[in-house]
Amino acid sequence: MSDTRARARARRPLLRGAAAAPILLLALVAGCSATSSSGGADASREAPEPGVAQEAPPEAQAPGGGEAADGSAGLSGDVPLADRDLVYTADLRVEVDDVDAAAERAGEWVADAGGYVSAESVHADEGDAPYASLTLQVPQDRYEDALDELAALGSQSSLDRRVADVTEEVADVDSRVESAEASLDRLRDLLADAETVEEVLAVEAEISTRQQELESLQARQEALAEQVAYSTVNLELMPPETYVADPDDDTIGFLGGLERGWRALVGLGGALAVAAGWLLPFAVLAALVGVPAWLLWRRRRGARPARGGGAAPKAAGGAEAGPGAG
Repeated sequence: MSDTRARARARRPLLRGAAAAPILLLALVAGCSATSSSGGADASREAPEPGVAQEAPPEAQAPGGGEAADGSAGLSGDVPLADRDLVYTADLRVEVDDVDAAAERAGEWVADAGGYVSAESVHADEGDAPYASLTLQVPQDRYEDALDELAALGSQSSLDRRVADVTEEVADVDSRVESAEASLDRLRDLLADAETVEEVLAVEAEISTRQQELESLQARQEALAEQVAYSTVNLELMPPETYVADPDDDTIGFLGGLERGWRALVGLGGALAVAAGWLLPFAVLAALVGVPAWLLWRRRRGARPARGGGAAPKAAGGAEAGPGAG
């Protein structure tokens, strides 16, 4: 009996250790999640808004109290201008004689420079001045050349340029990507050591969450890299203010007059149809109220002569009877 009790006492620590292993593993998973989430939250609070240049906070400008006393600068002061991540944008308006030809030349030049046209809109309605709007993505090293070449398409009307410093945002996103990748590596190590179904499910759920966050950060990282690598030029092409549309041969003479008359007739018919549709509800309401009232009025008017005609013979008879009676 004493031997049995001794063996039971010896197994208790082993059972306690085996029971504590899943709890310890889940605690490690929760710790990885909390650490990664806390880092992402802190980074998101400190990250500048996209496309807005901001000064680095005092902590970033001087990491550590001793270095701050020495006056050493952080990210904002340490990064040379040539190494900073800058986003260039320009709004350019040019007056040209031939809008279509100028738009085609602009697209060809941008393609030859290694860029591309991300959006294009050309309006050339009959009788109206033509107009074109293009959004051009130009390699950053060809940005100044692009402004010169595009302005040479005609007469430059206006130019608005701006620059956004996204150096801190790029550094922040890069750091968060590295942290997310390290967190995923730790979680994969925990998954390899998992022994029970509960442990595997818990670690896999956390891996799925962290993977989604990493993909979102990587997408933002690629978008920032695209903005830095390519400058944006919003180009507007329009004819000079003295532009007069060339008359069309078809609109001159008898046929032109006939066409204009037909258009006027069609327009008048459309206007009358609109007016009829607008008046129809009021006409229905007037019919519902007016027709019964008119019928009632006619009935009363017809009844009045009948009552008057019955009274007249009595009066006449009375007048004739008077002398006879006398």
